[in-house]
Amino acid sequence: MMYITLLRKLYSLLFLLSYTCLSTVSYADDKPASLSLGFPLSYLSATDALNKYTPLTNYLTQQIGIPISITASNYSTHLQLVGEDKLDLAFMSGSLYIEMVDKYQHTVPLLARYTINHQPALYSVLFTTTKNPIQNLNQLVGKKIAFGEKNSNLGTKVPYYVLSQAGITLDKLSAYDFLDNHRNVMYGVLMGEYDAGALPAEVFDENKDKGLKILAMSPAVSSHLLVSRRDLDIRLIQQLQQALYTLNQLPEGQKILNAIGKNITGFVPATDSDYDSLREILQQAKALDAR
Repeated sequence: MMYITLLRKLYSLLFLLSYTCLSTVSYADDKPASLSLGFPLSYLSATDALNKYTPLTNYLTQQIGIPISITASNYSTHLQLVGEDKLDLAFMSGSLYIEMVDKYQHTVPLLARYTINHQPALYSVLFTTTKNPIQNLNQLVGKKIAFGEKNSNLGTKVPYYVLSQAGITLDKLSAYDFLDNHRNVMYGVLMGEYDAGALPAEVFDENKDKGLKILAMSPAVSSHLLVSRRDLDIRLIQQLQQALYTLNQLPEGQKILNAIGKNITGFVPATDSDYDSLREILQQAKALDAR
């Protein structure tokens, strides 16, 4: 009887081992030949995306054994590609992710969100120059303001929320413009074309020594994120997540993160509910959509 019991255990063990081997072979056979990582041009130019994210894609390629190529498209096309599962992996701002969920009525697997100075939070600032006598938001009534690209989360929508909370709607400004990128906003204010502007806090921090000062800072919103298409193999998703979560623990990790931004310190898990506070802010910023 003992012999039969031991034999059954041996058969069970052999079955489990053979199943594991078959599963591994099957997964290897099912692996895609390559993966795409898409970016919206409203956030980064194609050149910037390549420069900033090539070290990360090289690292992820090494970790999962599948080449990853960077692609870029305009805002609306990127939104469609993610919503229709036509990108394997994608970078998204919080507002772009929320818009995708609203439009396509589904979520996508969230791989990770960034940490900035060890926190998965982003801020916007309204700013002017240190030489400008303006000291607070109330003094922006009747002034000219530079926002970022119209669909920008931190360059336009969140700053507009901050202004509206202070009772300053767009009709109370003498003029305002939506500029192509954060660099144009910064130099537009520095050169005196605008009385004030709006920037992500991290961009402001990198350039404050040029003679800039903060007028107001927004509430924290959840940071940018990386997502995948819905039908990407769950085991591959888990591999990518593990690689992202542990990147900052590796000797080469900080160099890879610094290529993205000097204040980027790692990646942490993300859930849909992390973006609920941003949803409330964007709901109040809808006046921009009519402009």
